[in-house]
Amino acid sequence: MATTKASSRKNLNRKFVFSGKRIAIFVIVAAMLLGSLYFSTQIESVFNLNVGSTDYPSDITTLGGLKVHYIDVGQGDATVIEFSDGKEMLIDSGPADSSDTLISYINTYVFTEGEDTNFEYILLTHSDEDHVGGMSAIFENYTATNIYRPKIYSDIETNIPEGLKIVTTIVYRNFITAIKTAQSDYGANILFATDDERIPFTTETYTDYEIIFYSPIEDYYTDVNNYSPIIVLTYQGKKFMFTGDGDDNTEEEFLTTTNNFGDVDVLKLGHHGSNTSTTQELLDEISPEYAIISVGKDNSYGHPSDEVLERLSGIGIVTANIFRTDTQSNILAFVNTSGILTFYTYENSATYKYIAWWQIVVVLIGFSAVLIFSKNKSIKI
Repeated sequence: MATTKASSRKNLNRKFVFSGKRIAIFVIVAAMLLGSLYFSTQIESVFNLNVGSTDYPSDITTLGGLKVHYIDVGQGDATVIEFSDGKEMLIDSGPADSSDTLISYINTYVFTEGEDTNFEYILLTHSDEDHVGGMSAIFENYTATNIYRPKIYSDIETNIPEGLKIVTTIVYRNFITAIKTAQSDYGANILFATDDERIPFTTETYTDYEIIFYSPIEDYYTDVNNYSPIIVLTYQGKKFMFTGDGDDNTEEEFLTTTNNFGDVDVLKLGHHGSNTSTTQELLDEISPEYAIISVGKDNSYGHPSDEVLERLSGIGIVTANIFRTDTQSNILAFVNTSGILTFYTYENSATYKYIAWWQIVVVLIGFSAVLIFSKNKSIKI
């Protein structure tokens, strides 16, 4: 009997120890979860510490000047501009299947730890999926002060002016829904991309950079590509031209409305290097020194076309001055405060899925549940 009583007391003690361990585990996990909520940004930074190639000039984040990121999103377009006054602009967002890549890139190289994740400007050039597909993810992760949309309407909109372009794709509907939500939730300003628009706005204080929209001029085009604005960014005497998917018609509009435009330092080729864009007439007018081609590796369209590459060679652009996302991945153009232009190329920073705070929490809860609710015999004293 004495043995039985002693054994019972021992079992009670063991159960008490087990219970104490479980309570301790619960308290620790609860504290970690509460702490993770407050330090979510720092935790994501730790888990994604090794994102990116060592070829990226990490010290550049502390330098003033202008940074233009041509992001490798496969067969699509996504560009981020970091202005000299600390504001950011996103032009297009690549296809939907590159959303994780784009978000991870921005979290790693654009919005550094502790920085406000707000784009001063977001511009969608036109409604094609390889430009708008990632916009839903963009608005899920960031806010925007000013949103430039093309004068292309979605069929979910009301009071559409007669005779204007309407697109019925789901991805464009999602974009329109996202920007309307941004407008109602936090007062984002929605504007149409059209010629004569300027960044910064004329009511803002002086800055040392300027963006001018040279197109689109008309309210209606048969091809959605021609809604892509030709915009030119100027900083410290350096000029960057962005063209979206505008074709020879868009370029002709630009040429007929500008006289003696002058040279451009960096040209992002229209329509991923298609032979319907980057015409000889445009190249002769702007004489770019460098060319950027945003294009998917081994894409089925044959971009960039040999004809366009020959045109670039014909005006004296050497191969070393042609940068391609399919062969060099991400491209960074940096202009320092003295006007010196430098290029960097580096491997894609996010070929994996970015590890988000909520994913870490789910794993933590699952692991703690196993410890707390496992059978006694599985817990060692």
